[in-house]
Amino acid sequence: MLEGEEYGTAADWWAFGAVLYELLTGLPPWYSQNAEEMRKQVLYTPLPFPNYISSEAKDLLQKLLDKNPNERLGSVLGGSDIQEHAFFRKVDWELVTFREIQPPIQPCETPDTMIEGSNFRDEFTNISLGSIDSSGGGTAFSESFKGFNFEAPEDRQIEYGYTRDASLPNSYGDTP
Repeated sequence: MLEGEEYGTAADWWAFGAVLYELLTGLPPWYSQNAEEMRKQVLYTPLPFPNYISSEAKDLLQKLLDKNPNERLGSVLGGSDIQEHAFFRKVDWELVTFREIQPPIQPCETPDTMIEGSNFRDEFTNISLGSIDSSGGGTAFSESFKGFNFEAPEDRQIEYGYTRDASLPNSYGDTP
């Protein structure tokens, strides 16, 4: 994709690998604020791993983020390749298929706990936000969201005790 070539489902497995990497490490696999630098990292830099990543997770991520799409895990046999990987050895895929497996973490779902952030560790909910620019983050930020607008349906606003701050912009760009 980065080199302008055609791509197929291997790009989806790459995306899955990138999301999984970020879920496991808290960071994207490669990152730079400069788009060209990040492109070079993706194309030429080996995948970095924190020391706490298990060997099974490291192997899975390396295979999902293989720079050669023809050798990437999932490119030949699809999802079965991934399901059979050692990282998922304890997963009962039949239970997953029939939605009979309980997730290890069940989020709190009451309006009070959702608003309080009870599903997040204190180290994240107690971070000072500092001064927040309500103008939308500048021109580049606004351009990224031009035409985007969302407001929760009224029944959800009432259910969760949400009231919109009238001082904030209603949308980004040219959406009313």
